[in-house]
Amino acid sequence: MPRISMVPFDNLVRIYSETPHKNDMEAMKHLEIAFEKGMIEVLKEIAYTELLKYENRTDNLNYSDNAYTELDDSLNNALEQCSTKEQEDAFFNLESALNRITVLESEKHFIGGFITGYKFLKEIGQ
Repeated sequence: MPRISMVPFDNLVRIYSETPHKNDMEAMKHLEIAFEKGMIEVLKEIAYTELLKYENRTDNLNYSDNAYTELDDSLNNALEQCSTKEQEDAFFNLESALNRITVLESEKHFIGGFITGYKFLKEIGQ
C-alpha cells in the first residue's frame, strides 16, 4: 500500500540523516517541522482555491464608493498631467505594477488569515 504524506518519504530520510540528533525523539522534532511545512503548503493551495471562489461571488464585494471615486479622480488627474506618450506609458506601467502588488498582497493576507484561522480552529477543537 502506498504511503500518503505531505512530505515525500525521500525528503524525510534526507532530513533525518542531515539533522543532528542524539536520538529518535530529537529527530522527530525535525521531521515534525518538515510535516508542518508540508501542511502549510497544502493549506495555501486550499486557501487560494477558496479565494478564487470568493472573488467570483460579487455579493461578497463590499467596496467603499468614496475610496474608488477618490482613486479614480486621482488617476485621471495624474493622467491629464502627462504631456507626452512616454509619460502616459510610464504612468500606465506604474498603475499596472501597483495593481499587481495590491493583488499579491491581498492574496498573501487572505491565505495567511486562512492558515491562522485553521490553526485556531484546530487548537480550540482539541
